[in-house]
Amino acid sequence: MKRSQGWGHLLWIVPGLGLLFWFVFPILTVWRISLQGTDGVQWVRFLTSSLLWHTLGQGVVQATLSTLCTLTIALPISIIWLLYDVTGRRWLQILLTLPFVLPTVVVAAGFRAIWGAEGGWIRFLLEWIGFSIHEFPYGWAPVILAHVFYNVSVVFRVVTGYGSRIGAEVLESACCLGYSPFGVVRRVLLPMLRPAIVSAALVVFLFCFGSFGVVLLLGGSTMTTLDVEIYRQTVYFFHMRSAAQLSIVQFCCTLFVVILHRRLSPDASGIALFRSSVGSILGTPRSFRNRALLTGTAFAYTLSFGLPLAAILVQAFRTSTGWGVDYFSALLVNDSDALFFVAPVDAVIHSLQIACLASVFCLAFGFPAAQFLADPSPSFRMTTLVHGGFLLPLGASPVILGLGFILTFAVPPIDFRSSWLLIPVSHTLVAFPIFLQTVIPALRGVPDVLKQAATTLGSSSWHVWLRVQLPLIRNSLTAALILSFMISLGEFGATVFIARPHVPTLPIAIYRYLSQPGEMNYGRAMAMASILLGLTAFGFVVLERIGRRR
Repeated sequence: MKRSQGWGHLLWIVPGLGLLFWFVFPILTVWRISLQGTDGVQWVRFLTSSLLWHTLGQGVVQATLSTLCTLTIALPISIIWLLYDVTGRRWLQILLTLPFVLPTVVVAAGFRAIWGAEGGWIRFLLEWIGFSIHEFPYGWAPVILAHVFYNVSVVFRVVTGYGSRIGAEVLESACCLGYSPFGVVRRVLLPMLRPAIVSAALVVFLFCFGSFGVVLLLGGSTMTTLDVEIYRQTVYFFHMRSAAQLSIVQFCCTLFVVILHRRLSPDASGIALFRSSVGSILGTPRSFRNRALLTGTAFAYTLSFGLPLAAILVQAFRTSTGWGVDYFSALLVNDSDALFFVAPVDAVIHSLQIACLASVFCLAFGFPAAQFLADPSPSFRMTTLVHGGFLLPLGASPVILGLGFILTFAVPPIDFRSSWLLIPVSHTLVAFPIFLQTVIPALRGVPDVLKQAATTLGSSSWHVWLRVQLPLIRNSLTAALILSFMISLGEFGATVFIARPHVPTLPIAIYRYLSQPGEMNYGRAMAMASILLGLTAFGFVVLERIGRRR
């Protein structure tokens, strides 16, 4: 089936026009404002300002430290998982992957629950020892720990996905040549895993460098990143030009890291995050001591990564009077008698509605684009250019997207400030590249011989798609829709700019309650975080089941 047949070669036009209007136009508006009324001297002054270099320096340092700590924690368990079949292997894989799909506000809430002064476990331990904490200890430690928790799953999935290609005979040959197990890992396995390690390290650095929600909630007033500073310059100081200039620097830094990633680790850039488990290379350890040691290590990792999630649930159900559902009941109560009060339970409903709408948008615009890009016909030379254009939202932070929305769509004749479309459209743009990258490999995996045979037997193009392609890509399409739904459900960076007070989403409501003092506000935040955690975990379980079927 060639693109020249029918209208297949035009499938990219509508999604492309939508991307131009909703993404390229706002980004260009940000850049235009940053250059408006300025000259070279003013740009030199900005590029040499303490604001830029303090923000950029903190972002690079914390991203580097977070990446090194993540590799230190993730590589040992990844190597153990690759080499040996330990007890609880599948559950360990699930728990190590779950943080990747958790919203940033949930991760931040979890670390406040175990680290913070609002009944936090670490505070309780320190007070039991003899120390006292009067306020939440914001700063580098909770931010780096949260980044490690959030990104270990990236390293684990990329390294184990790449390492599953290694045959057991390679390591067994090294053992026969006299290498100790440690020598086999250091001299044979790690060099073979180098492309995956470099790939994972660059991806983690990029995530930590552009971190917004974690730094905003856990970093305090002294810690910042480019994304956080863009938000502060916009919301607190109304310096739109400074925010726009910072957004250009952020975009250029992100683009540089993405290009570096493509050049240094092309072999490991296509590892899927959601797929079925692969077997271990060396199987079950022979000696009881090794089995006990490895099982204990896996159990320690499981306990450590389950602790922040368990802390959210404990803080949501533990009140000052004992265990109960008081905080969940308080989600329906307007105890402050505020005129514009919106019940937190409405934020749950709003989030579900917006996530459903964003998933529908991804399907309506993403599937035609994926169908076009998956066509192997070489007759249309713009395929690579179009594919790169559709992946552009990956290179721009949601914070920049939110800034672009409020600068672009708040001026007549395109004044959309009160439109319900802004939030689901922004969520669609964030999820769109992920939807494409999930569906395109499935479409390319459909054998051409099946489509050609169906056409030869008299089936129309519509029947070929309905009876041949759709059944074969159903699981991947379902996974892409669930991923889009989950991304929308936890989106925070763009939404914090454009969400109106009377239509909050669940992450925005959690952020607002965490920012307010008082036991009830903290309890409500933990109750909503537990709801968001449950929704995300349910979606993740469905994704894992789909991955096993695939």
